[in-house]
Amino acid sequence: MPFLTRPQGQMGVNALHLTSDFRDDGSDATTTLSGGAVDLNNTGDGGNPYSPVEAVPNLFVAAPANESGSVWVGLGVTAPFGLSSQYKEGWFGRYDSTSSDLRVIDISPAVAFKPSERLTFGGGLNIQRVDADLRRAIPDPLEAGGPTPQRDGELILEGHSLAIGVNAGMIYKPWEHTRVAAHYRSEVNHRLTGNLKGRTPTGLGGGVNFLVTGEAALDLPQIATVALAQDIGSRMTVMAHAMWFGWDSFQEIRMALDNGGSLSDPQGYENSVTAALGAEYKASDRLTLRTGMQYDETPTTGDNRTTRTPDGNRIWVSGGLSYNITDRITADFAGTYMFIDEGHVDRTATFDPLYTLFGAPGAAATVNTQSTTESSVGILGMAVNYKF
Repeated sequence: MPFLTRPQGQMGVNALHLTSDFRDDGSDATTTLSGGAVDLNNTGDGGNPYSPVEAVPNLFVAAPANESGSVWVGLGVTAPFGLSSQYKEGWFGRYDSTSSDLRVIDISPAVAFKPSERLTFGGGLNIQRVDADLRRAIPDPLEAGGPTPQRDGELILEGHSLAIGVNAGMIYKPWEHTRVAAHYRSEVNHRLTGNLKGRTPTGLGGGVNFLVTGEAALDLPQIATVALAQDIGSRMTVMAHAMWFGWDSFQEIRMALDNGGSLSDPQGYENSVTAALGAEYKASDRLTLRTGMQYDETPTTGDNRTTRTPDGNRIWVSGGLSYNITDRITADFAGTYMFIDEGHVDRTATFDPLYTLFGAPGAAATVNTQSTTESSVGILGMAVNYKF
């Protein structure tokens, strides 16, 4: 912030268009009365689970806190993590997921200090609100011949949490046209309070509604970033950054129920890295052009990858521009397309602990969800900056 010349604010929005196409690779279910593994591939592919457009807004403001401009304060409001999907009813992966809605809102007050013309450093808080609604079907273990959508139950995990993390960073100018930066954001440990609810399968109570209160852990990763910007002449700047995500903190979603029971949904995330190269060119006093590419490693693994996040390694290709409408108002536009590797899901879920919760400890069901997904993401972003 102290490298800015005057107070300013920015409002923006990113419009995401996501598509995924699932192919069944041999998903099956074995239950108490199924007589062996039953193929699930005759119940539909789920369709594209994502909305045509998902809008993600953001807001930033910054202003000096003293007359010399050596101390600045600011505020950012973003949505750093999120998930929203809805599969067609009765699809082959329904015992892994049917719908997901996870939203993280991050409010980040910050302060920065500029002790010299070459150095600025600062830090702030990450005040996060999480709201989650995760759903999947429950197979009927007492259905002869194997489970069908008509006799399925439903399991819903819903909860919310408010938690706080910290961040700190610095920018250093070793030479007039060179800037290096480093930033660290801590892990944020959420404890979602809410309900485990839904309805039992037909064979276990005839579709009776149930509700149990409890608490679930959700640990969002620590992130470390290093970056470089180098001016080449008076119009061109080249940039690079690398980021490390400590996703190994996200091993499971475990819900501790107030009745003494517990349920676990394994995730098995691994640490991941991202690296990017970019450039911007000042075409005129009003127009700046930008382009860049990024390699983005997925934290999901084959053994624990789920149909909620059928992710793969990604390559981002981006372009954009800034246009100074007046001395105070600037408009930014950007477009990104992601090339995503095939995602393979090979996941086994056992429903016996859930049946015990329903008072049927002898019932059993094991579901193997196996699929391949091809996905793509397109993003259009725009923002308006105002200098006060």
